[in-house]
Amino acid sequence: VDGLEVVHTFGDAFARGRQHGEALRDKIHTHFEHEWRNGFMRASPLLPPAVFRAWARLQGRWLLPDERDELRGVAEGSDLAFEDVLVMNASPPFEALHSLLSGGIVSACTQIATRGNRGVLIGRNLDTVSAGGLAQAAVVTVSHPDRGCAFITPGFAGKVLDAVTGWNAHGLVV
Repeated sequence: VDGLEVVHTFGDAFARGRQHGEALRDKIHTHFEHEWRNGFMRASPLLPPAVFRAWARLQGRWLLPDERDELRGVAEGSDLAFEDVLVMNASPPFEALHSLLSGGIVSACTQIATRGNRGVLIGRNLDTVSAGGLAQAAVVTVSHPDRGCAFITPGFAGKVLDAVTGWNAHGLVV
């Protein structure tokens, strides 16, 4: 839609993740290579890739079963390792370092969706510094879960745990 990729996914969490992964396979691989492997991980000499993966695994301990299933679906659908998908969906370790050094101030992206006379407007800011190509991975996901309401999420290819604010059939929800 107007140059922005929109992906509809249906079913349970694993099925939605797999559909996301299959539909965006090339974009997910490019996003991981450019932003993570050759971006954040290479640009952080004090935090080698093993630290990013360990930090993501630690955060992964608190995932809900549906969240873990959706990430497993993305990994299977995109042919990317689960651990790499987990890294893409976790906050980077330097955000924890920033929080520690700033006295506990945590940065967080903001997403918004609203309906107007011209349709639905969605957007988000990005608090994480981009290595330069994040905009090419932008995607709007319209999720149609088996349980609950359909909802939209502005985000990035491969990053499905990104909804802080979204829009569903009942209105703006947090």
